[in-house]
Amino acid sequence: MTSVKDFTRRVFGTSKIMTAVAITMVIVGVTMSGMFVAGWASKQQKEAALQQRVAQPNSNAGGSSGVSPTNSQKLYTPGEVEQHSSVNDCWMIIDGSVYDVTNFLDQHPGGVAAMSPYCGKDGTEAFATMDGRGSGHSQSAAALKEEYRVGTIAN
Repeated sequence: MTSVKDFTRRVFGTSKIMTAVAITMVIVGVTMSGMFVAGWASKQQKEAALQQRVAQPNSNAGGSSGVSPTNSQKLYTPGEVEQHSSVNDCWMIIDGSVYDVTNFLDQHPGGVAAMSPYCGKDGTEAFATMDGRGSGHSQSAAALKEEYRVGTIAN
């Protein structure tokens, strides 16, 4: 079996600098691959947890907003929704309904960064197209978002 050092000497000659560069590139490549796999695995775990939550709609695991039928009928203006525009207080509009997704941000398979641009705004198009990267969220995601519904946009 050939060592990395022997391999790089044959490929790059006897230059110690080129050998060091090649070894560094291999280490960076392995590290980046590990980070990619870890991120992918994390996303898969989040998606599986969400699927399980949708399959058991009466479980409040994960910290839903605890929306009651009475406050889910409340009317809000776009200005009121705009007041909830941070990751610590994130509301968004989807298809004319208002959702308090603050407690869901860190559970989203795409991470907080996928949803945070829509805090305090209309995220209808982003939800329908997965922010332009797909054909939209799944039926289970559509059902899950109803746990976070706090009202409707006033006309």
